[in-house]
Amino acid sequence: SKVVGTSQPKLALFRIDEIKILLPPSNLQIKATLIFPSYYEQIENLTSKNANLRQTRDLLLPRLISGEIDVENLDINTGEIAA
Repeated sequence: SKVVGTSQPKLALFRIDEIKILLPPSNLQIKATLIFPSYYEQIENLTSKNANLRQTRDLLLPRLISGEIDVENLDINTGEIAA
């Protein structure tokens, strides 16, 4: 395998193999491999939805502020957020 560098400038490449890392028991590692993919999938899904919402907001907000889109007669329940 090819090692090109580290993100820690003071960590010499030849010393990386001396670092000790604690690993959980193998049964816990197996459980984690079964659970984590669903978390990562949810993170990707929510990240995509957030990007879509940001894009929609950025498209609509200027039109709402300028009055290009009329929302006066919409039946929107704003609850307690309307001041």
